[in-house]
Formats: sequence, C-alpha cells, structure tokens
Amino acid sequence: MQGEGAGRESLRHFSDDAGLGVSLNYGWWSEELQIYASVRTVTDELGWLGLNMDIFDEFARSIWLNPNPE
Repeated sequence: MQGEGAGRESLRHFSDDAGLGVSLNYGWWSEELQIYASVRTVTDELGWLGLNMDIFDEFARSIWLNPNPE
C-alpha cells in the first residue's frame, strides 16, 4: 500500500459491560487493486495504547499490498 496515499486514521472510545475500551483504526483505498484495506487495534488499556501510538503508526505506514501473491 505504500504510495497509495495518506489513508485515514481514527481513534474510537467505547464502553461495554467490561468497562472502557479504545480502538485505533487505519484504512486505505488501493486504486490499483480496487480494494479497501484496514488495520485495527483494540484494547481496554488506554494508557498502553497512548504510549505505543507511534509504533502503531509506523507499522501501519509500513504495510503494502502484493498485487500478485503467486
């Protein structure tokens, strides 16, 4: 997906019976492959996610799609 554009990033907080949680989401559109790709991290440890967001950003930016997996 490198070279496919900036993509989108979103941070979502939610609560359920277990407590508060957060998801960090990335999404890209591949014009070449005509598909949408996404990566999601979900945790109930908000502090941990906050401390590691740079690592997740770096990981998401390193992903690429192989148009010919053979």
